Amino acid sequence: MSATHLERTISTSPLTLRELCQVNEILVPLASSDRPLEAGIEAYVPRTGGRVQQALRGLHTQLVRGVPLDDAVASTGGLFSTSYQQIVQAGLTCGRLAGVLQLFSEHVLRLIDLRQQINRSLVYPVIVALTSYLLFLGTLNLVFVRVESFYADFRMPLPWALAVIHQLRITSLYWFWIPPLVFVSIILWWSRFNDGRFLRTSSSPLWRYVPGLRPVLENFKRATFARLLAVMMDQQIPYDQALRLTAQAMGDDALLDLFVRADSTHIAGDADRLKGELSPYLAWIVTHGSQSASTSQTLKGAADLYQQRANRRLLWFQLVMPMILLALVGGITVFLYALTVFIPMAESYESLNRLM
Repeated sequence: MSATHLERTISTSPLTLRELCQVNEILVPLASSDRPLEAGIEAYVPRTGGRVQQALRGLHTQLVRGVPLDDAVASTGGLFSTSYQQIVQAGLTCGRLAGVLQLFSEHVLRLIDLRQQINRSLVYPVIVALTSYLLFLGTLNLVFVRVESFYADFRMPLPWALAVIHQLRITSLYWFWIPPLVFVSIILWWSRFNDGRFLRTSSSPLWRYVPGLRPVLENFKRATFARLLAVMMDQQIPYDQALRLTAQAMGDDALLDLFVRADSTHIAGDADRLKGELSPYLAWIVTHGSQSASTSQTLKGAADLYQQRANRRLLWFQLVMPMILLALVGGITVFLYALTVFIPMAESYESLNRLM
């Protein structure tokens, strides 16, 4: 099979987070063994299926040709995200591919768990929102028609509030599809990031507007950074290079920009930016760190600390987020029913009172 045909066959969207974990579960033991990587992958190809099998077959084909693993990952037609390619490259550079991939798997599993928490917190509010919208349309086109007939029978003009509702009703044929379209678009947008691209977008400023989610992602990021940097230092990678490789492996452009000229002078000069990207504690460790076992142990302790914080924040998010969404959806629902039921009733009584 030619390289062009291979790339055309498997070229598709990036692997999902779960598929990346499946690939990692295969690569981690192979990378830590003495067996040639291409031989081990070949043995696993028949045991897998779908896009995981395509990815492994593509890797095997490239490795048999003598292509390095990082280049083989980049040559699989887009199945592997840029973040994963950088992870592999960093693991090969530091000589701890298995350890780096294992840390990556742990990070991905945390993101999968986070997505599941978000999905579960959205199920009931979404059901309530859709039901409320359908009831609103039904009330608008069935109940409010009777109110209009009442005003027509008594030859009374519609008050301004009812005139607004009347315009909503007669134009509903033109706008009723817009809210469902927005809803479907949001679902498609969220589903789009169920792959390796979520590794980069999870640090996007967009997430800071989701209540309770920003601290979870920030603490995940800090824990992952500390663990990866400790792994690099355990391998005796020079400190400035270890910082760059860690930022590269995380796919964080802001950190990579900070560490592109990493040395003690530049790091100290960018301490304020570093505090913003990581945390004051991690910034202090990085600024005053050195190529020593004590720095590595400090980083591992910091990783455990931030992981515990992330877990606590995740529990808070799981408890509080559904309540916030239900309060928001409930408030909108009450407003819609007040608009279509209670306001017309109140206006009708007031109009009758004026007639009498």
